[in-house]
Amino acid sequence: MGNRLISNGVPVRNGEAMREDGLNFMGEHEAGSFLLLGPRKRRWIFSDKESETFPLSLVINQHLEISLDGEGFMEMKKGE
Repeated sequence: MGNRLISNGVPVRNGEAMREDGLNFMGEHEAGSFLLLGPRKRRWIFSDKESETFPLSLVINQHLEISLDGEGFMEMKKGE
């Protein structure tokens, strides 16, 4: 998923490498927001809770539409 985001113009913060076992802040900090991408069932620091997947739909820079279903299947569409 992270590599698909990168190939569609959504970089990892500060040009860092994608980490499959850790958290990845995706996007440009100048824009004021990030996508936080991490492994499934990751335990949150200082907690016993594990990460979960929820449906999500967003548009990046008014042209890249991303949707995620509750099972983790992602779909990307480029607008004009």
